[in-house]
Amino acid sequence: QDVVDAVKNSFKEASLYLYNATKQQNRFGKITIYVPAARPGGWPEIPDALPMNNFDPEKSDVYIRPGDGASANLNGFMGSEDAHMYIGINQAFTHGFKSMGKTIVHEFGHYGYGLGDEYCDYKSNILDKLLGRNYQVFGKKVNNNIVWNKCEESVTFAVYDSTGNTILEVENGNSYSPLYNSNGSPASIMWVQHENSIVDFCDSSNHNSSAPNHQNRIHNNQSCWEVMASKSQFGLTVPGGTITSIGYQDPVFEVRQANRWNDIELVIDRSGSMSGNSIVLAKGAAKMYIDLTELPQSGESGDGIGVVSFDDRIVVEQSLKKITSSADKASIKSIIDKITDRGSTNIGGALNSSLNDLVSSGYKQGAGAIILLSDGEHNTGTNPTSVIPSLKAQGVPVYTIGIGNVDKKLMSQIAEQTGGEFYYASSVSDINLIYKTIKNKLSIFDRLAKFFKKVFYSLETSSQFIYVDSTMEKARFTISSLAAKKIVFSLKSPDGKIYSPDNTNGAEYISEDTYTMYTIDNPVPGAWEVIIENQSNSNAEVVFDLSGKSSIALQGNTDYTSYTYPSPVKITSLLHKDGKPICNANVSAKVTRPDNSESTLILHDDGLMGDDMPGDGVYTGYFSDFKGDGQYQISIIANNENKTAVIGESFIDILPDSTGKIVLPEREPINQDFSRTIMLPSISVSGSSNNKGLVQLASDFL
Repeated sequence: QDVVDAVKNSFKEASLYLYNATKQQNRFGKITIYVPAARPGGWPEIPDALPMNNFDPEKSDVYIRPGDGASANLNGFMGSEDAHMYIGINQAFTHGFKSMGKTIVHEFGHYGYGLGDEYCDYKSNILDKLLGRNYQVFGKKVNNNIVWNKCEESVTFAVYDSTGNTILEVENGNSYSPLYNSNGSPASIMWVQHENSIVDFCDSSNHNSSAPNHQNRIHNNQSCWEVMASKSQFGLTVPGGTITSIGYQDPVFEVRQANRWNDIELVIDRSGSMSGNSIVLAKGAAKMYIDLTELPQSGESGDGIGVVSFDDRIVVEQSLKKITSSADKASIKSIIDKITDRGSTNIGGALNSSLNDLVSSGYKQGAGAIILLSDGEHNTGTNPTSVIPSLKAQGVPVYTIGIGNVDKKLMSQIAEQTGGEFYYASSVSDINLIYKTIKNKLSIFDRLAKFFKKVFYSLETSSQFIYVDSTMEKARFTISSLAAKKIVFSLKSPDGKIYSPDNTNGAEYISEDTYTMYTIDNPVPGAWEVIIENQSNSNAEVVFDLSGKSSIALQGNTDYTSYTYPSPVKITSLLHKDGKPICNANVSAKVTRPDNSESTLILHDDGLMGDDMPGDGVYTGYFSDFKGDGQYQISIIANNENKTAVIGESFIDILPDSTGKIVLPEREPINQDFSRTIMLPSISVSGSSNNKGLVQLASDFL
């Protein structure tokens, strides 16, 4: 409660600064504080906290984290799942003559308005990237004279090293001593925000457009106000124009606490078109979702699972039931096994019935979701779009999965309008992996680490080494295949222990028709050998994946969900540990086109190739190598094979110490390999052709 109260006080102070700095045109309105789930030994239950309402905390605007200082991903809009403001709890809530209120406004300048820094610029190059180096630049020499990054000419600014020598730049991680004096100037908050007289953003009348700083470089020498006023969503008029005050009032706060448990409806299309492999894999994926459900400790409620099947008729196979034992899991799985294909396709009726089951079962509002799988078009019964208002009113997102000739437009509409996501399975073998991706989203501490797909020839045996890092508290090794019962799947740990169907060595072992899974608590870190043997007389496609509980997380998204050729796709990803960005990792995107051809794209965090800021943990790339219209699937892969990754951004806004020195927090090296991967929701591309495509554009041309 002390932390929650401190957050409120700091943002009240920041809101008043913002109100005055924007000439009474902007202030913080409603602020929602998301608190981790109550757990033994962790956060307690917060009195009067509201449920999460299915909000993913990783999409928060602000992360409150351990440590000092503050930073922000350069964004220019709010609500992105791969951009945040970061406020260190040690320093964020210490009020005094150098308060954190203006620092929050400074970081909001980056995150909300998309402004650059005015006291420095940033630089890197390909060699620096390989060595993990970035530089903060404070000025430049012109005819043997130093031109410092001063927002206004009237201010005083210089930077020195530890021996008192003037320096123009500093490598990330190094300390320096700035000398600055606003000399009574009111601007700019994007320069040195904690000087007493600094209360404004600069405008065209006082902006130093010749300073070699970040703001001038990325915004073509425009002042802060010129950039801010260009963003229509904020309704700002530059000083000197006709300004209407919105009136000041403190922000309104609400506190929401993360869900420890969720209630999920698994909705399965059983229409005639699902006959054969499709219905087998759909049932198998639903059963795997149940096996992934964590059992509660004594006195806890557990996750709820309901099962609805549909063709032209709707059957509630299992009303929402709390999963508290292995017997509960087995009971629901046996019900799923009995589902058979038949009839037409009533998607609207299935959505309505699953929602009614959630509501009538007394689910906790804001802790429910529906996962809908279908391979066809709605052709009978309730119009699916007519159910969307009720889903939204109850705060129930729908995650939709399409296969075959599914109505992609309808499935996308249902997902997007309810707050869910649409995934298209280009191969039926992807269904299990998509279910696991959604499960990992609804249980944010269960991370997908790695997956691969391979066709095994008859009687072929193959092995591959998969690295398990020390942050994994629990590891799940899974294979998915239509021939899973004829695939022998075993593991060899780094200390030589063998896990096999005949000797599981204490691991939880599950074998079903379409998947086999080992779950191992506290796995030995290091290289695990995955051994897969196809004992059937025919070829078999196998998908392997590793997931587990870990503090290292990978997020990502595309700027849109649909594109018209030749507009490129911007792919961004954030890699972090415990709310701190991870830099210098290897991050790439794999794009699978509608014809199942693949393209790999390197994502950058070096301030080059379309990346906005070096060393902030946000990796960016642009894809434009289109080949045909249809659904494109994107996966993002991160690893630390080169052992270069570090925890902590390259540069952070931090107050000088008592001697006037800026002592940057040391970044923590990650001296082990790790891998994380995510599947993004499907995107659609139109206006392209199989006979033409763009050469992959270097992002600097965009």
